[in-house]
Amino acid sequence: MSASLLLRRASRKTSRTSARGFTLIELLVAVIAGLFVVLAAFLLSKGSTRLFGEESRVASAQLNLRIGIDRLRSDLARAGLMSTSNVVADPDVCPKPAASGFATRLQSILYVPGGSYAATKALSDPNGLNPDSIIINGNFAGSDYYLASSVEASGAGYTIYLQRNNGAMQRLLSVGAGADSGGDLQALLDATFPTGKLLRLTNNLGSSQFLLIQSVTMGATINGLAPQISLKLSPSAKFITTADADKKCGVTGFGLGATVNAVQFMRYDLRNLAAIAPWAYPDGDTTKFDLVRTELNPDGTEVPGCGTSASPQQIVAEYVVDLKFAFSIDDGALTTGAYREPNVIAYPFNDATATAAAGDVTAGGGAARPQRIRSVRFQITTRSRDGDRSSAIGPTGSGLLRYLLPNGLYARTRTDVGEVALLNQQSAAY
Repeated sequence: MSASLLLRRASRKTSRTSARGFTLIELLVAVIAGLFVVLAAFLLSKGSTRLFGEESRVASAQLNLRIGIDRLRSDLARAGLMSTSNVVADPDVCPKPAASGFATRLQSILYVPGGSYAATKALSDPNGLNPDSIIINGNFAGSDYYLASSVEASGAGYTIYLQRNNGAMQRLLSVGAGADSGGDLQALLDATFPTGKLLRLTNNLGSSQFLLIQSVTMGATINGLAPQISLKLSPSAKFITTADADKKCGVTGFGLGATVNAVQFMRYDLRNLAAIAPWAYPDGDTTKFDLVRTELNPDGTEVPGCGTSASPQQIVAEYVVDLKFAFSIDDGALTTGAYREPNVIAYPFNDATATAAAGDVTAGGGAARPQRIRSVRFQITTRSRDGDRSSAIGPTGSGLLRYLLPNGLYARTRTDVGEVALLNQQSAAY
């Protein structure tokens, strides 16, 4: 056999060897090994996804908490602003509203222990909670007061004509490039002096009376267009006459130089608004409670529209499960004609003395002293949307770490405590 033939046979054998594929055993081993790698990657990914989802829910609960705290803090800071802290005891409210009148509960802070319990009872009971509510009174429409040029009585009520040439009014009239009769300005007037709300009328001696706004319109004055506020006939405004022995109570002269501003009531409580805001409650979830801000009428009822699709109720924070309040109160004794040393005591949550001091001023007995509250502390607890734990941690009630849901799982919670100084009444000594 020649050498060339041997070389060709060797070359063909090498080609057949190099072209040979995997055996069945080798293929099975490779597939199984690959499956183990994929399974390990899947398990790692699943655990990471679950962890990230849980942390995202906790972060969302924390964000809800911060949003709710910021809004509540802002409104608490306005408690008593351009109003009165205690309509019963305030010496500068003169004349006093009738006992059956609209403003008998006119006070800076009205604390209602357990005020949110009835709306959240289904889940508050299993978690040992008794959430509160609070009503705040003050000027939430702005921080300006407006000067009157005259206050006049008529058969249908009263009319207050406002001065045009002062800083507050010029800022108001500057809306809409000076278009005094434009719709934008009318909308702003309606927001500044809301129909059906209280108006504080303060004379040049510092005496205030509270009346009800009928409407506000633009009217002609000698200096141009200016707002005119129509007031309801009841309650009646007081005008000082020569027959009055007390020359402080009421409107002096024609009311020139008197100041006016709106006064409103805001309530914070926990409730479920699925009936009027289904977009905020996935699948009609009735186990979700939110921190809700609601404007009230002077008689304590909710403003028209509450409970309907056009409700002015505002969801301040979602998935809130507990709301508590505590107060720091100046208990210093009153002394006449001498310096009074303040004695501010920070009372704990659920303290009976502080609860009475922040109670209804019309209840009698003189225990309610909201004008002596110097700061409000609040505790808000939010939960994650879904439960991700099967057991509880820590105590039930205020300060709980996990919140029991109807499906038997526990949602994680976040609690924050804050404090707001009531600067509008820091010098109230009565």
